[in-house]
Amino acid sequence: MQQLQKQLEEIKANHYTIDSTIDIDKLISKMLQHIGTPDSYLRDTLIYTTFFHLITNDHITHTQLSQLLSQSINEQYLFYKITTDDKDAVFTRSFTTLLIALIIYADTKHNFLSPSDILDVKDKLIIYMNQEHDFRGYVSEQGWAHSIAHVSDTFDELVNNPKLETTYYPEIMQTLLKKVSVHTTHYNYEEDERIVTPIIAMLKNGLNKKELISSLHSLINQMEVQKTKLSTAPYEALYRNIKSFLRSLFFRLRTNSICKETEIEIENLLKRFRQYN
Repeated sequence: MQQLQKQLEEIKANHYTIDSTIDIDKLISKMLQHIGTPDSYLRDTLIYTTFFHLITNDHITHTQLSQLLSQSINEQYLFYKITTDDKDAVFTRSFTTLLIALIIYADTKHNFLSPSDILDVKDKLIIYMNQEHDFRGYVSEQGWAHSIAHVSDTFDELVNNPKLETTYYPEIMQTLLKKVSVHTTHYNYEEDERIVTPIIAMLKNGLNKKELISSLHSLINQMEVQKTKLSTAPYEALYRNIKSFLRSLFFRLRTNSICKETEIEIENLLKRFRQYN
């Protein structure tokens, strides 16, 4: 890893200019191999940031990006140790979603993936988000895990890709909302804002407003049942997560001046929500 770190530091110092002495295939293979290292400097500052510059500046070919995507959505990366309690495994899963987001962004720009590729990514991301159980945001000494924020960013890239039909929006919306109603942790690192972003994008692109409103009512309706099931601490976490999300969605709608009907409905839901505190 020291050799990789040295090479990435040199690339960074050279403003991410890639010359003929660099074997891109070998470089991106090594970067992917170590994408989830617990070393935040190598993982975030060097590997992810280098992927960002190489992909957004078209230094990686479309064939290479397609291969990277295929590797990323498998058990070794997106689903790495997801059924275990390994505390470091989340870094691999979470930063893999960010790499997938970059590849989807590149496809939106250059159109090299097939519609079936996009659908496969959609399916894998939904399975991943439903299974993800490590909700930590910033981890002391290891930096950002932020799995829910990162996969929400990836869904945002996905719903802005023209190959994804709007008929898949409700399924994605439900997946995002499931991670709003979490009671095992209270989100402290603006996860609510990141979840809102792809929902706003879907609304702009054609998500049925009535479906969203109905789903928000369902989100609230669970509180009465959960209040009798959960002890105080998890119930408070659930309450605060849903409330933060509704507030974020309300103000984002207001800021974007879209869906006035939905905005008013959320305002009414927030008033009603107080009774569950």
